[in-house]
Amino acid sequence: MREIYIASHGEYARGIVSGLSLLIGDDHGVTPICAYCGDISNTAELEQYLDNLTLDAAGRGNEVILFTDMLGGSVNNTAILVMMRHPQLHVIAGANLIMLMEFCLSEQPTTALRITAAIAMATDAMCYVNRLPEILLAADAGASDEHDNNDDFFSTKALS
Repeated sequence: MREIYIASHGEYARGIVSGLSLLIGDDHGVTPICAYCGDISNTAELEQYLDNLTLDAAGRGNEVILFTDMLGGSVNNTAILVMMRHPQLHVIAGANLIMLMEFCLSEQPTTALRITAAIAMATDAMCYVNRLPEILLAADAGASDEHDNNDDFFSTKALS
């Protein structure tokens, strides 16, 4: 079984979990870890916290999936230190909402395949919206075509 966490600098992790709950429901199983606020005020406390949760999960026969906010940051670097001691800990850097949604909803049979699919989905979802062909075409059309429904994904009203 898997235990899923997201660790971040500050409240970012809590925000991601809030978004997950809104979009896919409360049964996603992701637990936020907010470093440098609350009970975790430094890297030593974060390392101890991650070490304990990984040991506890191992005692239950579970692996730990730990998404972090950014590669090279202190949260991720601390997670890597813990990962080196615990092979059942998987660390994924650069977490965002789409990545977590894909991981939680994935039907891939292995953790590695779920992680790979989640990273691919998150990467594919990143774009510079101003340069999307649909947006450029709408802008070239003069954005004069008014839509009655502002919920249209490519509504030109937003371009005016």
